[in-house]
Amino acid sequence: MKPIADGSNEQTVEAPYLRVYPPPDEPPTAQIVSEGESGEIAVVGCLYVVDWDIPPNPQAKRPTMPVPWPDAAYNGAPPYSVRFSTDAFPSYAMIQTFDEIDPDTGEPISQAPIAKYECSRFDDSSCMSVTAEGLVQLHQIPPDVFDLPYLTLFATWSVPLSVDSRRAESLAPVTASWLFHLKTGK
Repeated sequence: MKPIADGSNEQTVEAPYLRVYPPPDEPPTAQIVSEGESGEIAVVGCLYVVDWDIPPNPQAKRPTMPVPWPDAAYNGAPPYSVRFSTDAFPSYAMIQTFDEIDPDTGEPISQAPIAKYECSRFDDSSCMSVTAEGLVQLHQIPPDVFDLPYLTLFATWSVPLSVDSRRAESLAPVTASWLFHLKTGK
């Protein structure tokens, strides 16, 4: 513990050690995984926006209009999880769901998502784990998040200085967003 002066007296504050793992060299694929009648069902997301500034092959992909939602895919039955094709834990992940999109722009009609799920490795590490195959998986996702047809998945990975010393001043993470279009009963 380290004493910290606050101007009038000293306090002792314990600062946790948070390990930052290097992100994958390129944006991973993302899948919604569930069980079907004949085994596991995996719906692959469409990579939509990327800010992956990692040498030697930085990648950037800006939003486009109309939003390129993939064709609707059957997503099986609960329980659901989200799986990334990497063993590097994201720092943060968020799923947002929408019920309708504008047919001209592809943007969600509602400004706010109908359902939302967030997972932060630094707040609640129990929301993600590594599978036996070595893939990061988000779990404990409420099933109602998957009740609507349009889902966005956003994730960030922190970049340690050992991977990219140019980030010493900004410490900006790398980020990616994926789109999912699910066949639902709604």
